[in-house]
Amino acid sequence: MFGEATVPEKSMIYLGHDGSPRFVFLAYDATVNGYLCRGSGQDYSTALYPSGTLKTCWLAADSVVDGVPCMRAGFTADVFGGGVETDFYENGKLKTCKLSRDFTLDGQAFHQGDHVHLDTSGRLMQTTSPR
Repeated sequence: MFGEATVPEKSMIYLGHDGSPRFVFLAYDATVNGYLCRGSGQDYSTALYPSGTLKTCWLAADSVVDGVPCMRAGFTADVFGGGVETDFYENGKLKTCKLSRDFTLDGQAFHQGDHVHLDTSGRLMQTTSPR
């Protein structure tokens, strides 16, 4: 356990100078703060805030995060689409993700593969599209 995060045994944990968790290479796909994050080696790092809350997760499966459909991380999606990490604010709210399907947010339509950027209250700040 690191604050609110629990990581599986045999994971590689990297600490900051003050001893707080910075990131971890999960030994296998594991649930961290309620989200299934990619593991199995050093391909995907799971980042944590000093408090132990989840900062970045490379999702192991398409997941709905705060009502937003976020894309799973995978070699093809990352290399050819870029940026499939899912980022969170320290309060646990979604910060950014790449959409796993078409989606409407705040009355605006988005397409699968678009990146959404939300503020700390969950309101849309910006989108980027691969088109």
